[in-house]
Amino acid sequence: MDTVMAYARERRVVVGDVISCSLFAYGRYDTVKEPDGDYVLSTDIVWVGIRGLNYTWRKYKKYTDEDGWRVEKSKEFTLNTNAYDESRARKRYVITYTNLQGGGPSYDGGYPDGWYVKAVELDGTEIIQFYQVGSVIGVLPSWAEIEFHGTKTVKNVIVIE
Repeated sequence: MDTVMAYARERRVVVGDVISCSLFAYGRYDTVKEPDGDYVLSTDIVWVGIRGLNYTWRKYKKYTDEDGWRVEKSKEFTLNTNAYDESRARKRYVITYTNLQGGGPSYDGGYPDGWYVKAVELDGTEIIQFYQVGSVIGVLPSWAEIEFHGTKTVKNVIVIE
């Protein structure tokens, strides 16, 4: 099959499609809160098509000083979630999972679900995720060009939730 190019909003990807996109180079990792209150990067799956950010949080420690006063100290931490990888723009991924999800309520009536996509690199080394369309964080821009490189039978897929 010849490579077919389509804008993200024009053709919805489905399980089995083999795709690539230059915007996949941009990405960010999720953060996970540890029991001690610290955040760490979750590098299992990369959100692609969006730039990483610095995630900042405060950690508070409460104690009583020698005079019996309650004291609260805080320290600020910053974690860089950037997952930029130029080689990801040239790699091909097979779609392993799609679903309409991610919407929710808001002060002005809510926002609709988006087309959530999870894909794995053809050699199985990297898992990516993104929203193809929708009003959610992590959505590819409508002008993003997705290249379709045929289809591949998907079996024995483990979906990581």
